[in-house]
Amino acid sequence: MAQRLLDTDLTATHFDPSAGSAALPDRCEIVVIGAGIVGASVAYHLAGLGHEVLVVERHAIASGTSWHAAGLVVRGRGAHVLTDLACASIDLYRELQASTGVDVNLEQPGSLTLARTPGRLDELRYSAMIARHHGIPAEIVAPSRVAELCPLASPDGLVGALHQPHDGHVNPGLTAQALATAAHARGVRFREGRTVTGFGVVDGRVRSVTTTDATGEPHTIECDRVVLAAGLWTRDLAALTGAAVPLWPAAHVHVQTADLGELADPSDPTGDGGSMPVLRDLDGYFYARQLKRRLLIGAFEPDGQPLDPRSLAADFAFGEFQPDWDHFAPVRRLAEERLPVLRDVTWARFLNAPESFTPDANFCLGETAEVAGLFVAAGFNSQGIIYAGGAGRALAEWIHEGAPTIDAAALDVRRFSPQQSTRRYLHERTAEGLGRLYAMHWPFLQPRTARGVRRTPLHDRLADAGACFGEANGWERANWFAPPGEVPEYRYSYQRQNWFEHSAAEHRAAREAVAVFDLSTFTKVEVAGPGALTVLQQVCTQDLDVAIG
Repeated sequence: MAQRLLDTDLTATHFDPSAGSAALPDRCEIVVIGAGIVGASVAYHLAGLGHEVLVVERHAIASGTSWHAAGLVVRGRGAHVLTDLACASIDLYRELQASTGVDVNLEQPGSLTLARTPGRLDELRYSAMIARHHGIPAEIVAPSRVAELCPLASPDGLVGALHQPHDGHVNPGLTAQALATAAHARGVRFREGRTVTGFGVVDGRVRSVTTTDATGEPHTIECDRVVLAAGLWTRDLAALTGAAVPLWPAAHVHVQTADLGELADPSDPTGDGGSMPVLRDLDGYFYARQLKRRLLIGAFEPDGQPLDPRSLAADFAFGEFQPDWDHFAPVRRLAEERLPVLRDVTWARFLNAPESFTPDANFCLGETAEVAGLFVAAGFNSQGIIYAGGAGRALAEWIHEGAPTIDAAALDVRRFSPQQSTRRYLHERTAEGLGRLYAMHWPFLQPRTARGVRRTPLHDRLADAGACFGEANGWERANWFAPPGEVPEYRYSYQRQNWFEHSAAEHRAAREAVAVFDLSTFTKVEVAGPGALTVLQQVCTQDLDVAIG
């Protein structure tokens, strides 16, 4: 099977010759902004539910960030809802290959996620448990088995690995093209070369979208709802309406070797099958996949390089930055230790291009808090290919039903406070956020960056009392208190952590004596009106139908 990556000949004119020249309608029920893999997926699923959809794209399909992804797909994730969405994506990509005739290059040689430490192995055991709960084959294997499954990989320094035999990769650009083709077959209209310049918001609800073409000619489209699926440009587009979407771009790197011949995979000397498992060395900050007779190495380094989106050219499309081998050097060294074949290779390609990241490393989905009818599907933290199929379906159902059909709490764009969408906060957090994908995902892990943004009036007194602070919606919140003489800091583990006994002492004090709780950082909701008692009786465990006083 032929394999390609980094396609730039992607356009809606392949299936609709008028996509770049036809007039825009004066009205459409739903306007989707962005024709990357996520926007195409949302449009495809909305059309399947019977909605009228127009996709507006300033350049061409996948031209923002989808085109340069590594194309990795995986079924098992660290949370149940994410696992469901990832599985839905793989299933959809397989169906698209058959239904559209577009070869998305779906291959499933499996994956190996490596553990260098006992803590990482605990994390992988947890991931395996979630996968098996969903019926996904997942097995913890010994280092010797790693060498058998991936002969190019050295098992030195490993304590184990997670093997998932049904993971793999697709061609990201062609997958986006296939989704757009399938969406068009369902009646979705695509218009390329249209830049969104504004929105009409009336009484707190989005009512129209204004675009310009290459000549600067404006056109306004009336609509009922808008979906922002514009990748790293989503935040600035949302700001035009007064809505806050906290995501920020950073440079993301992957490199390709020259043709390695038979060295690429000793078990597949023809180089036609891509049979090497996807390798994730999380503690080495890199992943590796086979690309025909080459290897592709991608990095999620702990010291990410955030970008100011204003530094990107207005016509930035299929764009790249200059190679930065110095920044990549620490990851390269770790990759060469794990894959010794890399020590003597010729590097044929250095891809340095933007991706968008959120403060908590989960993407943003759903209707914005500030503007009704304005929906978001963006900030995928370099995992858009993994989730696009499932996330597009979930958002389409959300719009169709008027409420989410999944447990969307960890993904809902409204989970953030407006303070978490400021440029300074996002720029600082993104330096940590890129590497957070491959950092240890400890229980109760607290971010290091962009701290101290919101403090209560009691903050100093709580600190003097030994508080160990965590972050919640940008607030500094006292999570637990250390006794005198002990430093109030987390010592992370998948076993019982150091705060357990201290928290137990607080519980005993609350039960047996007196405790004061600082609820300053908690949201307050006023429930009023003739139905207030009915609502509160459903929400609260205590009977509230009692006399006042």
